[in-house]
Amino acid sequence: MVASQSYRRVMFLKHVWFRRPNGPLGPLNPDDFNRWSKLPPENVRLATLLCCVGLVISCMSETQYAGPLALAVSPPYGGDMGFAVTLSGTLVFYGVFRILRSNSSSSDR
Repeated sequence: MVASQSYRRVMFLKHVWFRRPNGPLGPLNPDDFNRWSKLPPENVRLATLLCCVGLVISCMSETQYAGPLALAVSPPYGGDMGFAVTLSGTLVFYGVFRILRSNSSSSDR
């Protein structure tokens, strides 16, 4: 469930902010969807996913395990805040990684 919500947030941010007509990456070109060589590498989404998984593990509070951030919020059992933190973390991580990627090379356009 967290992965699908994070994917939705990434798609929303990509289409609303980065792929708007005057956005950093320019508008989408539908002709590029059938050409693998024209598609950008997906290392930004992979890095975002890995960072969000780290947030989920450190913020979750389950019967067998409570992460360090969950214990810091609500000792002694911890508060399960993994889902909420991951959704906001997805927006932050993807935004930062995508800006860094688009500034580092023009092949992502």
